[in-house]
Amino acid sequence: MFQIETNQKAPESSRLEARNAIQRGWKNPETLARQLRAVALLRANAYTAQVQTALTDRQSDVRRAAEFAARRLNIASRAEASAGTTKVKPIAATPYDQVLAAVLREKGDPSLGAQLFEKQGCVNCHSVAKGQPIKGPYLGDISTRYNRTELTESILKPSAKIAQGFETQKIALSSGQIYEGFVVREAGDEVEMRNSSGAVSIIPKKEIEERGKSELSVMPQGLLDPLTPHDLASLIAYLESLKGK
Repeated sequence: MFQIETNQKAPESSRLEARNAIQRGWKNPETLARQLRAVALLRANAYTAQVQTALTDRQSDVRRAAEFAARRLNIASRAEASAGTTKVKPIAATPYDQVLAAVLREKGDPSLGAQLFEKQGCVNCHSVAKGQPIKGPYLGDISTRYNRTELTESILKPSAKIAQGFETQKIALSSGQIYEGFVVREAGDEVEMRNSSGAVSIIPKKEIEERGKSELSVMPQGLLDPLTPHDLASLIAYLESLKGK
């Protein structure tokens, strides 16, 4: 599942199915330990928060699997924590109001934010400077239109408010293939669509069998879960530094 979810060449429908299965796996005690071992073997750093949470699970097999994953991902173990090693909790393990309070309190580091904008894949779906090809919502002047509270909600709760024109659409072809994302361009005979990973697909209209809109944003929920509130403050500080350049 993890290989499919991160495989940019896999069909979007397969990646979405794998992503949903992974999310269900974190909530199922019967599959949790097995999923943690898979994270360890693949060194899937995107699931750091889930590993840290499982380190204190009530089930011994889950804790052992989490400790194995923690070693593979270089995450501090429970023993290290009790010895005095302090780790900042990731966003996934921090209540939303506390994350927001930290973002409003901390200035953030724009240079770190610029790195995170690249590393977390934001650059795949957003342009930040005039003259760049339009991908998704333009962020070059976003801080002049939204304050930090609103930006935090947009990033951590992407489906709460979806920018007009960037609603998620689901297109099913007569072949059975399914595309999900937002429409970048629509011509008389084709639709150009961008998915959550930034990949673009050109879809002939004659092959479309069904088409509809979704209430969920194409931006993945939990994209910044492994990061810290300080990281989020830095990402927003970077967006504030753009000022419509």
